[in-house]
Amino acid sequence: MSKWITKDTKSVYKNKFLEIFENEIIDPNGNPGMRNKINIGDGSVVIVAEDSNGDLYMVGQERYAVDEYSKEFISGGIKKSEKPLDAAKRELAEEIGLDAECWKEILVFNPMNSLSERKVYVYLAKSLQKTQADSDDYEKIDIILYKPEKIIKEILNGDIRDALTICSMFAYLNN
Repeated sequence: MSKWITKDTKSVYKNKFLEIFENEIIDPNGNPGMRNKINIGDGSVVIVAEDSNGDLYMVGQERYAVDEYSKEFISGGIKKSEKPLDAAKRELAEEIGLDAECWKEILVFNPMNSLSERKVYVYLAKSLQKTQADSDDYEKIDIILYKPEKIIKEILNGDIRDALTICSMFAYLNN
C-alpha cells in the first residue's frame, strides 16, 4: 500500500498550545492536494485514579470550546522532554492534590488521527495519598468521586461527553 507524501509544509498559525501546518501532499492514490496538520504539544495524559473503595476521581470544569460544564477524568498536556508517566504524576498532584504508589499504563491512542499525530497516554493510578496541590491559575476545578457504574450511566445518557474520558473508561473496564 502506498503512503502519503509531503512535498511542502508551512506553519500558518502558532501559539503556546498548538501549531497548524498547511501541507502540499500526494495522497496514497497518487493525487496531489492540500492537507492541514495540527501539532498539539507533546501529547496528553489521562489519569483514572481509583480510591481504596473502587471509586474513581473525576474533575468538573467549564470548558471554553464547548461552552459547557464537563465531567472528565484528570488530564493534561505533556511538557517538552517530559515522560508521559511523569506528566501523569504531575497532573494528578496539580489537579486534585493526590499521588499514587501504583501506576499502570492501560491505553495509548490517537484521538484525532485525521488532523494530528497527538498521542494520549492513559494511566490507572491506585494506592492514592494526599500531596501538595499546585493547580494552574486559569483552572477552577471541582473534584468528584464516582462509582464506575455511575460514570458508565452518565456516558450512555450523554451527561459525560469528553472523548478522552470515554476511551479511558473503556480501557479501565477492560483492564
